[in-house]
Amino acid sequence: MYRHITTGIAAAGVLGLVTALVPATGAAAFDVSATFPDGTSYEVDVRVKLVVVESIQSRHTIAISDTGEHTWLKKRDNGTRSVWKALVENPGDHAVSVTVTRTTDGAQSTTGADYTVTAPPGPEPGIVAEPSAPEPATATATDSGYQVTWTRPSDDGNGVIHRYTISHKGSTDYVALDAENRETENTLREYVWTKSTAGATDPLTFQVRAINDAGRSAWAEAVVDGVAPEPEPTEPVPTDPEPTDPEPTDPEPTDPEPEPGRTDLPYGADSFFQSSVEGAPVDAARTKQFHEFMATHPEQKDTPFPKINVNEDWAMSYHVGKASDPIWTLAGGNTSHEKLAVTRTQGFHMADSVAKTFPDGDQDRPGVMIDSVFGYTVQFADAVPNLATRTITVSNAAVFYHDSNGLDYRNPRSDDERNFSSRGRIIDAMVIRRDLLDKAIATDTGLGHVLHLFFVETNTADGVVHPMVGAEGDKAGFGAEGERIRIKPSVDLEARGLTGAALAVARTLQENGAYIGDNSGSGSQLKASQPHNYVGTNLTTDALKGQITWNDFEVIEKGWQ
Repeated sequence: MYRHITTGIAAAGVLGLVTALVPATGAAAFDVSATFPDGTSYEVDVRVKLVVVESIQSRHTIAISDTGEHTWLKKRDNGTRSVWKALVENPGDHAVSVTVTRTTDGAQSTTGADYTVTAPPGPEPGIVAEPSAPEPATATATDSGYQVTWTRPSDDGNGVIHRYTISHKGSTDYVALDAENRETENTLREYVWTKSTAGATDPLTFQVRAINDAGRSAWAEAVVDGVAPEPEPTEPVPTDPEPTDPEPTDPEPTDPEPEPGRTDLPYGADSFFQSSVEGAPVDAARTKQFHEFMATHPEQKDTPFPKINVNEDWAMSYHVGKASDPIWTLAGGNTSHEKLAVTRTQGFHMADSVAKTFPDGDQDRPGVMIDSVFGYTVQFADAVPNLATRTITVSNAAVFYHDSNGLDYRNPRSDDERNFSSRGRIIDAMVIRRDLLDKAIATDTGLGHVLHLFFVETNTADGVVHPMVGAEGDKAGFGAEGERIRIKPSVDLEARGLTGAALAVARTLQENGAYIGDNSGSGSQLKASQPHNYVGTNLTTDALKGQITWNDFEVIEKGWQ
């Protein structure tokens, strides 16, 4: 028995219409998104997800065809979730046919779905420059805090202003503009930002800058009125002082040099990557929401503990490069971006044996290469290595420099314009290195750095917080990208029976925590590497099962640190 379902779907920049014939015992959900690498062509992702309520013995095969000239390439397919990509020239309507073949106890049935993608033209042409600085800002001290006012930049660089960044005395805030404000703003629009900084007595300088698709403007500065103290009176200096023997003086005390941080970790002791969550403020309401969400989400509720991905086909390939290793380079994907030129030209040190760890199927095939010789880390996905040329063709890539503070250049707190990563993800946090794991086990500590959480489903409406600079769209789960969680300090990990590598990872989640950095496409998990990298340890996918649950976690206040 079949029933007829028609579903309209709106995604960022794309309108899709699905007419599907599906079995009455199941349902099909379709999601489409598009990216625009330039103004004349764009890639369209079709994501097919089947929500199956029938026998788990059923097997589904998903196929996509196009009535036009486009060739759809399968990026990944696990039987109920499939991602396909095609390069489409010229905006307009594009017909796609999705076919799902179901095999149950040897019997086959087929489900058909006709899909029409209506896409607008590529990005607005002519965005050639960053905006000018906001018009001169003013800052005023009030009874409740400080108020900063500014006017929209006179020159928007021929692009839409998306948000403003306000920096003040070691802290940063954002004024994000919703769609209505972005569309209607004009040169007369005035913005007001109020901040409570009770107890501050020093002069405060506020800085405001605007951000469009091309980049960030220069800072506009404003000093708070009426806060600067009166200068201390000084004694006049005699014109002809009598010569005197200098009094012996003790040397002025100097502040000690800041600790450089662990030398086996990049980005420095004051980086987000190495930061501790000790003393971090907890959001009790968000913690309660988190617990309820994890207990009820259909793809999470049956896994009440954090999984550690050491699956041979889906884990993270990685290598800590040495001078004796051969040099590999990247090609394809977004590597034409100017900030990724180094991955194509200079490349990175990687042992040839690592190339064999990438699967040759439709998996994500991600990699993190830590090059201690060149001083940067390279990350990429959908890797197809060529041993003969020592080239890896990828769909996207990232690079962070070890002598920076480890933040994407679009993050206002970044100190290095060279750092580039999708949505600001901290690429070294995406893998559990064996050398750091062994050291943690030997010293009874954690890994010493924050972990990147691949989360079951974020909530686009929650936005994005530091350290991330962007969020995936059309998500209705929990959490902002960048939001941080930790195991409660009150949890006695050893009393729970944790030992060895499992204890080291749990300590890391307690001492450094994890931040939401990606939607996983399945249950929430940390990415480790393939099993052969952890031989001799007790690190497995289910290493925390039965000892740590999601109820042992608490949510840190958004944007803390």
